[in-house]
Amino acid sequence: MSKTEGKNFYKEVQMHLACAYDGMRPQMKCVYFKSGFAYATDGTILVKNRLDEMSSFEQADIDALDGKFLQAQFYKDILKYDDCLISDEGIECHKGDDKAFFYFTVFGDEAKYPNADKVLEDALDKPTVPLPTIAFDIKNMERMRKALSGIDKCVAMFKGTNNPIVFQGIDGMSSSIGLVCPAFFDDNDVNYR
Repeated sequence: MSKTEGKNFYKEVQMHLACAYDGMRPQMKCVYFKSGFAYATDGTILVKNRLDEMSSFEQADIDALDGKFLQAQFYKDILKYDDCLISDEGIECHKGDDKAFFYFTVFGDEAKYPNADKVLEDALDKPTVPLPTIAFDIKNMERMRKALSGIDKCVAMFKGTNNPIVFQGIDGMSSSIGLVCPAFFDDNDVNYR
């Protein structure tokens, strides 16, 4: 990953691409920070990146992000800046004379982020199986690739028909992990024979 002059997320890690864009699941329209990781999902793809691998933030900054929600568009906009300061309310960003403040999103007590670790754990616990064919939307693969930190080559683990495909880096340099849910097509949509 390329380093920034100040503290910020690495520009190559475009987690906003993995977020939902509909109003039905407002928490999934955000990047969520928990226990030193950043999560993003739209229900079809899910990415999990270690903050110390996808940013130049110090541990105190990473700790300050814990439990916070950041709108996907804000995350995308923050990538344009050189230096960020994290507060309880949000992230102050600077680039030359330009300055902006991006507020964290606060949801009520009943609103929870999907349990991404449980989804990943359940997917990893499924046995790997050979599959003769699988259908998926290639755009989801590209969005996941851009949202993961430091994965240029990966292993894809097929967990069975109608189960997610889990992707992990093979270089040992990144602990990022992603999954893609299969696409469902009828016989008129795809000719796979």
